[in-house]
Parts: sequence; structure tokens; C-alpha cells
Amino acid sequence: MLSNLDAQLKVCNGKLLHVITSVNGFYLPVKPHNVRRSLVGLLQQLSNAFANEKHNEQFLESQTRWRQHRAYAAYKQQQKASLILQCLWRARIARKELRKLRMEARETGALKEAKDKLEKRVEELTWRLDVEKRLRADLEEAKSHEIEKLQSALQKMQENLEEAHAAIVNEKEAAKLAIEQAPPKIVEVSVIDNAKLEELTTQNKELEDELSTFKQKAEDLENKLIEFQKQSDELSQETQEQASKVTQLQELVERLEASLSNMESENQVLRQQLESKIATLESEIELLHSNSALAIQVVVTPEMNQTTVIEEFDKGHQLEEVKTVNVCAISFTWQTFMSEQSIYCGLGFLSEQSMTRSRCGLGPVFYCELLAEADPFQLHLLHGLYTGGVAASSLARR
Repeated sequence: MLSNLDAQLKVCNGKLLHVITSVNGFYLPVKPHNVRRSLVGLLQQLSNAFANEKHNEQFLESQTRWRQHRAYAAYKQQQKASLILQCLWRARIARKELRKLRMEARETGALKEAKDKLEKRVEELTWRLDVEKRLRADLEEAKSHEIEKLQSALQKMQENLEEAHAAIVNEKEAAKLAIEQAPPKIVEVSVIDNAKLEELTTQNKELEDELSTFKQKAEDLENKLIEFQKQSDELSQETQEQASKVTQLQELVERLEASLSNMESENQVLRQQLESKIATLESEIELLHSNSALAIQVVVTPEMNQTTVIEEFDKGHQLEEVKTVNVCAISFTWQTFMSEQSIYCGLGFLSEQSMTRSRCGLGPVFYCELLAEADPFQLHLLHGLYTGGVAASSLARR
């Protein structure tokens, strides 16, 4: 359209010049020619301005669309990086909980072994108690039989002593009566009576000696009885102490059983929590896979053509990421993710959002649990890395 207008204007100018040169009286037709020429110049300027405005609008629209697309792609990349960090952190927490569960399972096994040992010891002690009770019962029965025998022997000895005393008294009385009733002639009878008296005195002495021996035996038996009673009291005290020990051991066993049951219930709860967390992690990993498969194809610059390869090792397994993110359970630290561009970009994005919220007075909101543990220095460092990387990329694009 513009080329056609220019051609028509040139034709008109040529015709006007031809008319002006052919007409007599050169001054009169020059003025309208100048007016027309100025009008044509204005028309050309307006058409050029209109074309430039259209060109500028198209250029601005393309620029805005490109910047919008670039910002959206960067936002998606940072979102993916933050999701990767969250998944990695949750996998690390799940591993820690697994270790705790294994340690608790080992502790429960040790507690079970200790419980079995204590039960065996309690059984042995109860068996020993039963045996000792039986032996003590047998000893008490034997002692009671011996005491009864000794008491019966004492009673017999006392009866014999009483009979001997009665016999001596009767003989003395008979001798006295015989002496009183005997005539004065008989002298020999008195001698005979003296011999009998001597015999009776010897018998009396013998009986007294026997009495003293019997008394000593009775005292010895009484002492033995006292000793047996003391031994029986000591045995009863020992039985009571052993019974108290057995009760204490039984209480210990009951406490161990209660603690074991509590530990088993806690283990079951922790296992259920771990299974639920693992299921959530698997669902998030599947979502990441689907997001990486449905990623938008963007216009690639020379800097974006470079394939980023992230290699991390977790128990001998190698993980590589080329343009699309394949998430697995990776153990990492601050040094490892600070060296990787995609990961610290995501952290910088999250830290920038939290810092902007804190500046606005809304309070810092951490989008993953890793940032909750980070220091303010680490957050500022991540934010500086993120802003420096963004500035460098913008300068390179310019």
C-alpha cells in the first residue's frame, strides 16, 4: 500500500511540473504547487508515522509475549526444583524414621531376650523355693519327731527318778520302823542295818548322779530345742525374703511386658505413619513424572540448549537428569545442593518469596521443611545466588 501511494505521488508531481513549465506566466502556478507539495509531504509523514507505530506495536507485543513465556518457563522450572527439594527432604526424613524404627525393633528384641532370661530366672528361683520349702518341711517334721522322742524320754526319766525317790523314802521309813521295833539284844541286826543303810546311801548317791545326768540331758535337750527354734525362725525369715524377691521379679516381668506391649504399639503406629508417608512420597514422585512428561516446549536459546546432567549417588545407584527430571530417593546436604544450579535456583525462589512476605508484614512462610531449618545467613546466601544468576542470565540474553 505504501509503495503504491509513493508511486502515485511521484506521478502527480511529474504532471504538475509539466503543467507549470508549459503554462505562460510562471509565478501564478508556483504557489499552488508548493501547497500541494507540502500536503504530499504531510501525507508521507503521516503514513510513515502510522507504519512505524504499527511496527512498534507488533514488536512490543512480540517482546511482551516472549517475556511472559520466559517468566512462565522460569517459574515452572523453579516450581519443579522446589518440588524436587521437598521430595528429597521428605525421603531423607523417611530414611531417618526407618533407621529409628529399626533401632527400636532391635531394642525390642533385646528387651524380649532380657524378659526371657528373667522369666527363666524366676522359674529357677520358684523351683528352688519349692525345693527349699519341702526340705524345711521335712526338717521340721524330723525335728518335731526328735523333740517328741526327747520329751517322752525326759518324762520316763522323771518317772524313774520319782519312783527311785519313793523307794528310798520307803526303805528309810522301813529301816526306822525296824530299828524302833527291834529288841535291845540284837546287836548284829544293827550292823546288818548299817550295811543296808550304806547300800541304800550308795544307791541314793547313784540315783542322785543319775538325776544330775538326766538334768544335764534335759538342759542339753532344751538348748537344742532353742537352737532348733532359732534355725526355724531364720529359715522362715529367709523364705519370706525369697518370697518378696520372687514377687519383685514378677513385678519386674510384668513391667517389662507392659513396656514391650507399649513399644510394639508405638512401632505399629510408626510403621503405619511411615507407610502413609512413603505412599504420599510415591504419589508426589508420580506427579513429578507426569509434570515432567507434560512440560511445555519453549523457544530454546543457545544457553538453554545445554543439557544439564545431575549425577547423585544413593547406595551405589546413579541418577541422571537430561532436560526432564526423574526423581528418586537421593540423600543430599547443603554443600551438594548448593553446587547444583537447578536446586539452588528453586531454593532461591522459595527464599525470595518468604523474604517478600516478611517485608510486606505477612510473616515468613517456608514452602519446604528444609528452609525451616536454614539460618537467615543461608537464606540470604541463597537469595543472593538466585538474584545473581538471574542478573547474569539477563545480561547474557541482552
